[in-house]
Amino acid sequence: NGVLQSLSVFLLCNLCYLAYFNLNGLQHRHQAEPQCSLAQTQTLSSLSEIPRCESDWKSFNGSCYYIVTTEKNWMEAQAFCKSMNSDLVIITSEREQKFLESLTDKSYFWIGLKRDKDDKKVWRWVDGTLHNLSDGFWYEDEPNNKYGTEDCVLLWKEEKWNDDDCIDQYKAICEK
Repeated sequence: NGVLQSLSVFLLCNLCYLAYFNLNGLQHRHQAEPQCSLAQTQTLSSLSEIPRCESDWKSFNGSCYYIVTTEKNWMEAQAFCKSMNSDLVIITSEREQKFLESLTDKSYFWIGLKRDKDDKKVWRWVDGTLHNLSDGFWYEDEPNNKYGTEDCVLLWKEEKWNDDDCIDQYKAICEK
C-alpha cells in the first residue's frame, strides 16, 4: 500500500512537471519545481487521510470493514467488534449497503442497529444515533417484532434488513 502511494505521488509529480512545462512554455525544469512541490505536498496530505485497513479488513469510503464468520449473538458480536477497536457496522448510504452486499455470502449478518431498551418504538445505532425507520433497507413488512423479542437487526440473505431476537447466532460485520 505504501509503495503504491509513493508511486502515485511520483507519477503525479512527473505529470505536473510535464503539464507545467507545456502550459507555460518553460525552458528549464527548475521553473516548474515550486508548482510541482506544492502539488506533491497536497497529494501526500490527502493520501494520509486514506484509511489503512489491516489484513482481512476491507476499505470503503473512509472506513474499514471486517466480516465475522463465527456465529455469535448480537451482544457477543458487538463485544467481538469492540475487541478489535470497532463496532458493528452502521449503514448510512445505499452505496455502503451495496458494498456490504458484495462482501457477504448471502447469509445473515448482525449490523449495529438495535431497539432502544427504554422505548421499543425507537431504534438506535451502536454509536447512539437515532435511526429513522423510513430510512434503511428493510425487508418488506419489517421491522415486525414477530415474536415480541426481535430487538436487533441483521442484514438478511436477500440483502435487506430484518429484526430478530438478539440471542440468535449469526455472522456479523464490524466497522472502524
